[in-house]
This record gives sequence, C-alpha cells and structure tokens, in this order.
Amino acid sequence: MAPADSALLARLNSAIDQRRLKNKIGQTIETPLEGALVREDRTVCYPIVQDIPILLAEEGILLDQLGG
Repeated sequence: MAPADSALLARLNSAIDQRRLKNKIGQTIETPLEGALVREDRTVCYPIVQDIPILLAEEGILLDQLGG
C-alpha cells in the first residue's frame, strides 16, 4: 500500500463534501480524510484517522465511486 497523493485526497474529500462517498458496508463517510492508504491495485483505499491507518475490510473505500 502507498499513501494517497494530494490529488486523490482532494477528490475523496470533495466526494465526502457532496455526501456521495461510502465505505464497503455502505455507510456514508461524513468526516474529511486527513490521509489514506491506497492498495497496490488502486481499487480500494483505507482512511487514516489521527495518524492511524484503519485497515479493516469494512472501512475500505472503493475508488470506482470517484468516476473516471
């Protein structure tokens, strides 16, 4: 896994602001991300909260929600 770059983080936070980003179990993410770790296949990222990566499967964010 690698840290999300600033462009991806901005896109994620924009989607959160618009209330259209959900985690793998369908919960709408309401708090802007301070960071994220992106899986090598670039299909899923995991939030970083207070400098701690949350690597639980259900907390994963499918990146296809961001569109192209």
